[in-house]
Amino acid sequence: MSIVKDSVLTFITRILFFILQGVAALLLARSLGPEGKGLYSLVVTMPHIAAMISNLGFGISGAYFVSNGEIRKKNIFSLMIIFPLVSGGLFYISLYLLSPVYCSFFPQVPITLFRWALLLIPIISIFNNLLAFLQGEKRFKAYNFINISYPGLFLISFLLLVIGLNTGIRGAVYSWQIGFVGAVLIALLFLIHSFHIALNVPVSDLKKMMKYGAKVAGAELLTFLNYRLDIFLVGYFMGAAAVGWYTVAVVVAETLWFLASSISSVLLPNLTERNLCQAQLLLGKAFRIILWTTLFMLFVLLLMDRHLLNLTFGVKFLPSLMPLRYLYPGVLFLSLSKVLSSYILSRGKPNINMRIAFVGVLFNLFFNLWLIPKLGINGAAISSSISYGIMFAGAVLWYRRQNQIPWPHFLFISKEDINLMFGKILNRKVKI
Repeated sequence: MSIVKDSVLTFITRILFFILQGVAALLLARSLGPEGKGLYSLVVTMPHIAAMISNLGFGISGAYFVSNGEIRKKNIFSLMIIFPLVSGGLFYISLYLLSPVYCSFFPQVPITLFRWALLLIPIISIFNNLLAFLQGEKRFKAYNFINISYPGLFLISFLLLVIGLNTGIRGAVYSWQIGFVGAVLIALLFLIHSFHIALNVPVSDLKKMMKYGAKVAGAELLTFLNYRLDIFLVGYFMGAAAVGWYTVAVVVAETLWFLASSISSVLLPNLTERNLCQAQLLLGKAFRIILWTTLFMLFVLLLMDRHLLNLTFGVKFLPSLMPLRYLYPGVLFLSLSKVLSSYILSRGKPNINMRIAFVGVLFNLFFNLWLIPKLGINGAAISSSISYGIMFAGAVLWYRRQNQIPWPHFLFISKEDINLMFGKILNRKVKI
């Protein structure tokens, strides 16, 4: 299957994913209101961060070694399940004990519900690992199906528990858990017939994955903190209702990432197996396509964002409008950064992504602490766009130092790019 076909398939799946996610976000907002939506975000965000830390980058590490064949696939598969069960379990115990401290910062968060949500830490890690394994194998049909199974199962559960039984935020958290558990079971059905969990994995394989994963984990965590750090700071300074408004702005803005996420998912294994010259040509094509497509989508959304918020989320969420607009520059920067990040990983340089993400987090934290007390949720959005811009600039500077490629290679779309984008959609045999 060619890169274009994989990208188109993943792109279409991402559209479906964001439709399902958008409907879920809409129902969350409509059912729970700004304060309930904010509380939900404060409950489920910490388990995601804990899963990312405890997994130690095993997802991307596994995809990398599956692609280059240095470690046997059955060993990678086993480690990607056993490791998060052990490390995630330890993190659950630690955070369970520390939960009173967390809830002291956010007094509106129910401690029993927060502790219940923490149970999902190892499941989230396993979900991400299995997706990465399929990505490394280039099994994008299965990858995409599993990717949309989570929001689909969440939506069904939400309709039953929250809309049908009126269980409120508790039902929303249960739906979130059902979505992940169900998606992991589906992923295992795709893989378990080919690979079995082995307990006698060589220690050398574990060390290799941990060594590469440790470099990736820092970048993963720091990038995620760039996405979600502002949620905690908005909650601390302004309360749950402000978190509800801000997360709606973030959800709408993130729908514009689906093209970059689709292409970067397909890019990593394909860049890894190419030589330097071929990888640079492929990167240039992907960069140009994402640049101009994202600019077009931002322009269209700018024309209709007020009406979209009012029509979908309701007048209660119109305070989300200005932070959404302040996030637009960051959407463009982050979309382009995703592609450059895949290239950097494919060259075996995960430490570069970690350094870039670390600088981004520092600037994000500084500007959030400065601007949120002054500008509220608008300050959080401005801070995010600034930090995403700094991360993009860092990735560009590194690339330019390593590769003397002229700027037109990245900026000006060509006839070949247009044929590349639409040829596969029109069922032509176009390949890179």
